[in-house]
Amino acid sequence: MKRLVSILLTLIFALGFLSPATAAVNWEQFIVVEQPRDQYLPDGGTFTFSPVLYVPAGVTDIAYQWYRVGPGGSSAIEGATGPVFTCAPGDPDYPADSIRFSCVIQAYENGELGGSLLTYAALAQIGDPPPEPVEREKTFRERMMDSLGYIWEWVKGAFGSIGGFFGSVVNWVLVLVFAPLELLIGLAAAPFVICALIVGPVILAVVLVIMTLLGG
Repeated sequence: MKRLVSILLTLIFALGFLSPATAAVNWEQFIVVEQPRDQYLPDGGTFTFSPVLYVPAGVTDIAYQWYRVGPGGSSAIEGATGPVFTCAPGDPDYPADSIRFSCVIQAYENGELGGSLLTYAALAQIGDPPPEPVEREKTFRERMMDSLGYIWEWVKGAFGSIGGFFGSVVNWVLVLVFAPLELLIGLAAAPFVICALIVGPVILAVVLVIMTLLGG
């Protein structure tokens, strides 16, 4: 019987009378995993840019549009609508010196726009990359100051830990010393408290009687 029901449900889904529910696309997962990188090439080279995406399940279509980004703003490049953009010598957008290229990526779910991304404006420059900055060697005085700073931070941390330990010990000692003392004071004062509770109402009653007789 169960097998027959399973076969009937399969036929219903296949015929399209009943479609299973599909989970919505998690558009927060639509991200650029790897941005296009800056490229430095000698004159005559071809620049190639391509971002790496993470596309969540449920996305049905992705559209690309590459842009030329310059000092005056950005402009769409005609025909540059693929995931990979190449710029070769002779192309109208080939840089005379340097230019940047960026891409707007749009993802669709069943024809409806769901997510949009803008990539890093990668640099395309003719020539060699700039030299790596050379780190200046520190002077003897700077090295000594760095060492003293490390030592000072270590001393502060050590004394902070020791201070916290001794603070805890002092608190426990105070509790152990003053708790019995407070108990003894309470026991010593107990008779006086009891006496006051008994004698106080009696004295008040006598005073009230005297005032009543004098008033009469």
